[in-house]
Amino acid sequence: MASITLEQVNKMYPGGYHAIKDLNLDIADGELMVLVGPSGCGKTTTLRMVAGLEEITSGTLRIGGKVVNALEPKDRDIAMVFQNYALYPHMTVAENIGFALRLQNLPKPTIAQRIHDASDILGITDILTKKPRQLSGGQRQRVAMGRAIVREPSIFLMDEPLSNLDAKLRVKMRAEVKLIQKRLGVATIYVTHDQMEAMTLGDRVAVLRNGELLQCTTPHELYFNPVNTFVATFIGSPAMNLFEAVIDYSSASLLVGSQKIELSNDTMKRFSGATRVTLGIRPEHFFLEDLPNSSGLVVDVKLIEELGYERLVHFDIDAKRVWGEGESEESLDDIYGGRTARIVGDTDLKPDDKVTLHFKQSDLYLFDVDTGSLLH
Repeated sequence: MASITLEQVNKMYPGGYHAIKDLNLDIADGELMVLVGPSGCGKTTTLRMVAGLEEITSGTLRIGGKVVNALEPKDRDIAMVFQNYALYPHMTVAENIGFALRLQNLPKPTIAQRIHDASDILGITDILTKKPRQLSGGQRQRVAMGRAIVREPSIFLMDEPLSNLDAKLRVKMRAEVKLIQKRLGVATIYVTHDQMEAMTLGDRVAVLRNGELLQCTTPHELYFNPVNTFVATFIGSPAMNLFEAVIDYSSASLLVGSQKIELSNDTMKRFSGATRVTLGIRPEHFFLEDLPNSSGLVVDVKLIEELGYERLVHFDIDAKRVWGEGESEESLDDIYGGRTARIVGDTDLKPDDKVTLHFKQSDLYLFDVDTGSLLH
């Protein structure tokens, strides 16, 4: 077992492309760290540097306290699981799982015992004699994990291992991955572009963008205290609503388009100093009831998506919208309003209704209009 430490790690490619910029990251022994971010943010590059498949341009990589920058991949005691299972089609499940052990010339009884132990952990003892073509997608992924587990490595590296599975199976498998990782107690770096997968799996989640680490913390902290508008809109589905707003200190209020929200003393203390701001409200923090001490915004309902126990209410408001990652004015904003509220319970709302969406002021986020940083 081992910890992983990256200190001021940089990766430069020929032509000057700076893929990873001064990355500092500590993964404790037994911790499951998830790297998440949009395509091209540096997730897989980081994983490959830890594995030794990419050379580190500058900085230090330690595994178990030992500097391993110059160490060959085969000597790092690492096992990797990829989205491509890469199973040998002519081998049985047992032969696939034990392949690396046979290359090490381990005694046959040792190989057999490790295959049994790994397959027992993964719940695949009943398919050991089958060939890959006879397996489901979930079974193939378990076999790929079994191939990594039998090596008894100090570290697991997983690069989008569930991306080829259908949605229902992904939910089941990510729970299994977490349970297996905790049972083994091995430090694990897990790469995904799926924020839901990141939040449900990680002990901590590291959000990357353009090669930079923006925030690394627990899923709870990431959701409730995002450091900037990028993290705020990347984490959570549907994404946080962002509006241009102005704090009016003379009236202790927040101006959102033509509407005014009177702010409590506690709220004013949280955001003192700023004037022009970006207001953030998560869709799930809206509600229809006019509860004591709640505030509200009058909106125009554009579209309602029924989800059974809840519904997504897409709305428009006269406040100027701030665009999140991957959004633009070329989106379907004119059709469905571009802002979303997640409403739980029955409602007779319909398109073209004008309604007040209420919220608690403690659920408001204000960000610096220039830097996007969260204001405290």
